Amino acid sequence: MERIFAQAAAPGYTQMIGIPIRDAAFHTHLLGPTGSGKSSVMLNLIMEDINAGRGVLVIDPKGDLATDVLSRVPIKRHGDVVVLDPSSTSPVGFNPLAGPKRLEHVTADTLLSTFEALFHENWGIRTADVLSAALLTLARIPEANLLWLSPLLTNPAFRKEALKGSDDPLGVDSFWEQYDAKKPDRQAQEIAPVLNKLRQLILRPTLRAMLGQPKPKFDLEDLFSRKKIVVLSLNKGLLGAEAARLLGSLLVGQLWARILARQSDPPERRHIVGIYIDEVHDFISGIPGDLADALAQARSLGAAFTLANQYRSQLTPAMQAAIDSNTRSKIVFGLNGADASYLAKTTNKLEAADFQLLPKYHAYVNLMHQGQGTDWFAVSTLPPSRPLQDPSVVYLHSHERYGVSASETEAALVELTRLRLPETPAAPVGRVRTARGSAADTPAQTGTVTEAPPNPGLGPEPGKRSETPKPKVGRIRTAPVQPASDEEDIS
Repeated sequence: MERIFAQAAAPGYTQMIGIPIRDAAFHTHLLGPTGSGKSSVMLNLIMEDINAGRGVLVIDPKGDLATDVLSRVPIKRHGDVVVLDPSSTSPVGFNPLAGPKRLEHVTADTLLSTFEALFHENWGIRTADVLSAALLTLARIPEANLLWLSPLLTNPAFRKEALKGSDDPLGVDSFWEQYDAKKPDRQAQEIAPVLNKLRQLILRPTLRAMLGQPKPKFDLEDLFSRKKIVVLSLNKGLLGAEAARLLGSLLVGQLWARILARQSDPPERRHIVGIYIDEVHDFISGIPGDLADALAQARSLGAAFTLANQYRSQLTPAMQAAIDSNTRSKIVFGLNGADASYLAKTTNKLEAADFQLLPKYHAYVNLMHQGQGTDWFAVSTLPPSRPLQDPSVVYLHSHERYGVSASETEAALVELTRLRLPETPAAPVGRVRTARGSAADTPAQTGTVTEAPPNPGLGPEPGKRSETPKPKVGRIRTAPVQPASDEEDIS
């Protein structure tokens, strides 16, 4: 038996219980309150995958599970570990816009869905229209990241440079032509709701340091192609709940785009990758569209999801239905009354009290085994293996290989604000001075060139300063944003 996490709890039975890797892609759901034993089961399954040499991704909203994993990674796999920690002064970055060129629309749509799920209370047609065009534009630029969104929308020079290679006259090019034809105050009014939402990224140095790196040293594709061990440690107490939710959802969104990219791989190359997400309700919005369809599709693409949360009420009705029908292995600990009553209705062998009165580290399980589901039965979970090293050893190894100084990233982002178009000289007012310095007899016509410049193409005449304005150095002054509440963003 592989991927062992428990022992049968029925009197007289000592059988070890696990979920074979061939059944892992049917997905697993762990349900139970804090302190019941969920994390121990997740840790045991994670370590089984790591010790077997598989690719693993862990999203931990508290940080404890991440620490436990790092302390148990065997030496032979230290080089495979990538720790994403926003609290670091030299964090490992990732770029949600990065992805295969053939899937640029998927990348943009996934991000749009993520933002819509995160900001659904103030989401409307205007926000969706602007963000859709902006995200697709940036998804086509290899070096672009999410922090480019603001200058793309507010800086004409930056926008012109970003669109140089664009060749989509019926698509985003048409959008930007219409956008540039609008007056600055109209542009500001349209993008105000978008900029309000982007401030979640822009105002948080920790998020800028991770998402704004010009060239991150880590690519999520390595999770699949090189079987990396990716650990996202989100200490919500330090980072903040909203920032943690945003960062985790963005990673899940990029993960989903990478999973879809496996469609071009032959089935024999789609080796199983373990995806572990605790407090799944906070992060699963990164997967666009119908979650049930996504989980079913992930199964054929070799992505094995293990999802955990405390109560069913944390999930939307759609999430509940998707997880109920598409996670075929279920592990439940001592439940509250509502959840216990619900599960009791799914079986004629157990009552609500059976699900409620489970002691710590005891669970009822309903598992996939050789493609078939079992009945519910009781288990006692196994304790985790002993730590092998101080977790800081693996942590530092990861950051030495993949980390980028936050100050370096900040400097690169500041440079984005300095690009601007040279100013067009104002049309002369009054009488026009001729090339020889004499006054013309007729007044200048606004916007009309009355003579060719002297010494064309050879610079200014001796003794005269060039009339060509020099580009200004410093931060660009963007168009003023008219006060606009998110409520104005009509839906």
